[in-house]
This record gives sequence, structure tokens and C-alpha cells, in this order.
Amino acid sequence: PHAARIWSCGDLEGHLGSDGRYYVCEFARAFPPQAPPDDPPPADEQAGLRLVYCRQLRPELVRSCAAPLNPDAFTRWDNADPELERWRQEVRDATRLLLRERVPALAAELDQQAAGPLLRDVPRALQLDKLRVAEHAHRLGVNCRQLARVREHAREPRLRQLLLVECVARAAKTLLRAQLRAAVRHARGSAAPPVKPALVAHLNLLQ
Repeated sequence: PHAARIWSCGDLEGHLGSDGRYYVCEFARAFPPQAPPDDPPPADEQAGLRLVYCRQLRPELVRSCAAPLNPDAFTRWDNADPELERWRQEVRDATRLLLRERVPALAAELDQQAAGPLLRDVPRALQLDKLRVAEHAHRLGVNCRQLARVREHAREPRLRQLLLVECVARAAKTLLRAQLRAAVRHARGSAAPPVKPALVAHLNLLQ
């Protein structure tokens, strides 16, 4: 075996299995985080500190950066790193690239498509799929969680409406998952967790 340098998170694990093979696991933070805002609201400060563990930059964006980005930037893993400020600044630069260049570029690209003949005679329920928003977003290194920001830059009314529907649907899905997890957690030990009432209550809110 030969040594190789891996740019990844501090909690990445390597194991020698009982079969004599080497295994690497714990890739949950393999990619660098989106940099937190410089001045988060006081109420969101702690939440923002935790978000760096799950809001990661897409590989397409990371590949376009001039230098490898540190997945431990802005986490407790980099507190004792002598190059802390360098790692954090490089992730800030990548985040600015995402928000200031890639998001507006995606909005302009989708505006052009929505204003053209692409959606002509396409039923409203299928128009978002026809635009292939996620495919275009990922190609530019834009996470779908940025669609609200994309909508801010969009000018085509039909596109803005479609993006709003998608944002609401994604937010509703996130809230529903949280409520279902809470229902199961609170009913621990029960043979029939109250999932159905939680689901019905959530769907009633969307009417």
C-alpha cells in the first residue's frame, strides 16, 4: 500500500477489516460547507453554526475553484488549525462565487428558456419538469436549496411562479419530515406511532 493525501473532513475514518482490506467511511461531510453569513441575526447565530455541518457546496462548484477547499472550515474541527483563516477565506470566496455569480447565471438561463417556446402547450403541472431546473442548477454547482435566491433574480413571471411553487413544496416536505420524526420519537415504544394524524394535520395546513 502507498500513502495518498486526501482532502476531506476530520472525522473521516479508515479501518483495516478482518478480511485484510482497508475501508474508508463517514463521508457525510466530504464536501466543504457553505460559509455562514458574516453577520447572522442573534436568534439564528447558533443555528447557523450547526448548518455548516449539513449545508455543503456541490462538487461541480468545488471543482471549479482554484484551490482544494477544506470541509472542516467553520466547524470545531478547524479551531486549532494554524491555517484556519486561509481555509475559511477560501470557502467564503467559493460561497460568494455561488451566490453572486452562479445563482444569477442560473436565473438568467432559466428566464431565457421560460420566455421561449419550450413551455408552449405544456400543461402547467409539467412545466417545471420541462425546464429541468435541478439539472441546470447542478451543472452550475447551485444547490436546489438556493431556488429562492434564484427566484429573486428571475424576471420571467411564469418562471417566478413555478419557482415559488417548488420552494413551497420543498419547505413543506422538510417540515413534514421533521413532524413525522417527532411523532415517532414521542411515541417510542408504541406499536403504532401517530404518523397518520401528523400527516393529515400537515396536509390540512397546505389547503
